[in-house]
Amino acid sequence: MAVEVNQTLTKEVDWESWAGEIRVNYIRLVAIALFYGQHVLHVLTADSSTFNANYHLRATMLALTWTMLVIAVYSVSNRQQCPPYLKFLATAYDILMIALTIKLTEGYLGVWNMLYLLPITATALRHSLKLAYFATGLAIATYLCSLGFYSYWHIGAAKSWSGPQTTDLAVIVLSMLTTGLLAGQTIRQARRFGNIDRRGV
Repeated sequence: MAVEVNQTLTKEVDWESWAGEIRVNYIRLVAIALFYGQHVLHVLTADSSTFNANYHLRATMLALTWTMLVIAVYSVSNRQQCPPYLKFLATAYDILMIALTIKLTEGYLGVWNMLYLLPITATALRHSLKLAYFATGLAIATYLCSLGFYSYWHIGAAKSWSGPQTTDLAVIVLSMLTTGLLAGQTIRQARRFGNIDRRGV
């Protein structure tokens, strides 16, 4: 009898993870459309002398590449399948696309870095503590690597950081850690409400 109950609980968690992946995918599609739509609106309303065809092409290719993830996740989830690795691959893909977006806009020190909070927050819908840890760690590592790239290739290794830049780095990293902690606690709370316990997932 205990085995049957465990199997039922496992199915409940799997269905919730599958439903969460679909929700995240819809939100991902809307976000891509809004961000790219804002870019197109800026291109249409900007002075023609400031139009950068190369930048517009790279932004378009980035949006299309990100949309490929939406199509891939939809094709898998539409068959009511949710392989355990899917959420990890999708999260890593999102973080990579965010890093490429920041590189495209050269927003290494700007508000674009707050986008890293989104894939961390989205882990709460997938009901996976491991994913929350994975997303938080990968987002922080990617952010720091991007800053390292900027430091060595843009401002030069000899130019040290100080003042607001160091403060911004600490604030962003702490924000990611806090977001990951809140996402993890949300998952734990949801499991308690649903009387679902899958240790190590």
